[in-house]
Amino acid sequence: MVKVMRKAPGVGLAAPQIGVPLRIIVLEDTKEYISYAPKDEIKVQERRPFDLLVIINPKLQKKSNRTAVFFEGCLR
Repeated sequence: MVKVMRKAPGVGLAAPQIGVPLRIIVLEDTKEYISYAPKDEIKVQERRPFDLLVIINPKLQKKSNRTAVFFEGCLR
């Protein structure tokens, strides 16, 4: 999954996106990827680089009532 995400390139990929019926997510955002985005967008999204993160059997938990609307790309 990491190879697929990086080859796309993308900052996140869920197993079902590539036909794997498991609850696994891989995430990674780099300075390079962030540098391609407009500076005002980076600021509004509070985007910061982070190392590879693999999440198995995630459970979403609401942390606040804050909402945001941004474009989401798809690697598929």
